[in-house]
Amino acid sequence: MKSALVLIAATLCLPAATAWAGADYSKDIVRKFEPRSVEQLELQNLAGRLLVEEASGDELELRATVHADAYDKMDARDVAQLLELKIERDGGAIAVMAVYPVDRYSRLRYGAAEGGFFSGSTQTRVDGRKVRISMGRKGDGLPLWVDFHLRVPAGVDCSLRNLVGDVKLEGLHGDVKLDCASAEVDVDRHDGRLLVDSGSGDIRVVDMRGALTLDTGSGDIKVENLEGDFSGDTGSGDILLRQARGEAFHADTGSGDVILKDAAYPQMGIDTGSGDVEVASLLAELRRWQVDTGSGDVVFSLPALGASFRLEVDTSNGDVQCAFDSRDVQLHRGKIRSLTVGTGEGLIIVDTGSGDISLLQRK
Repeated sequence: MKSALVLIAATLCLPAATAWAGADYSKDIVRKFEPRSVEQLELQNLAGRLLVEEASGDELELRATVHADAYDKMDARDVAQLLELKIERDGGAIAVMAVYPVDRYSRLRYGAAEGGFFSGSTQTRVDGRKVRISMGRKGDGLPLWVDFHLRVPAGVDCSLRNLVGDVKLEGLHGDVKLDCASAEVDVDRHDGRLLVDSGSGDIRVVDMRGALTLDTGSGDIKVENLEGDFSGDTGSGDILLRQARGEAFHADTGSGDVILKDAAYPQMGIDTGSGDVEVASLLAELRRWQVDTGSGDVVFSLPALGASFRLEVDTSNGDVQCAFDSRDVQLHRGKIRSLTVGTGEGLIIVDTGSGDISLLQRK
């Protein structure tokens, strides 16, 4: 049975606790849940930092820090009272929502986003209403935001929507889905599937086991030490993987380089509008690699021992260089269009508008 667990004004949750960390007024709200009673966690917040880390035991703990500045004729405490923290429970599922007064204010301000990456504003819809969130101490709108710190036991799956503000996930064991509009996302030591969708901002993932799907409209994607399949998409930015292995790799970037170092993926698909592609593979044997770039060089580095593939090339203006012993070389207007290395068991397809293609032996 679904029940509303908490729906109260933030200022009534705990005794007042004023702080001066980027806001005129701040106050903490803490909730703890019985050990092993939570299987799924859902969080929705418009603005603020989000930290989710592994709990030391079986108890899920939530800490929400409400921040507010004075606005119009209201002091900061009055502004903080406008936010409600709503928590609903349905069996083993917990839903947490920071409820902002969007029925009265169509503009909010995230005051902790001073300078740096955060500037300007972003727009979203809440309950059918258009809401604009400005970022920085000098932006307009109601200055109200919430930082969340969650300690989550192993095995709890999370669905997180934090539109504006830095996000850090650390040491989690479970599937996680994260949705952001403008955020820097940092993930360390994750075990489970992870899906991140961000409108803009860099995404960094280190030490992960599980399928990884990353999408950012504008920003770099950097991944190190991954055991699992990978899918990455960025409208404008580079994609870099180091020490990664799995069955399938897919990368798509509108403008940016795609670089894999010490990677092992027998199946690979890479598409970049304008950017270089560099693949340093630990695998000599592959199944199918396909690369499409509008303008950029493509470099493959493979172990010499056991290399076996057929290369097929379509390029308007580019040369092919191969450091492997090859056969069945086909030329078109004096340029290589296909060749075979070893028994030709794998297939490499490269389509580039303008760029050179190199096949190198790993040292």
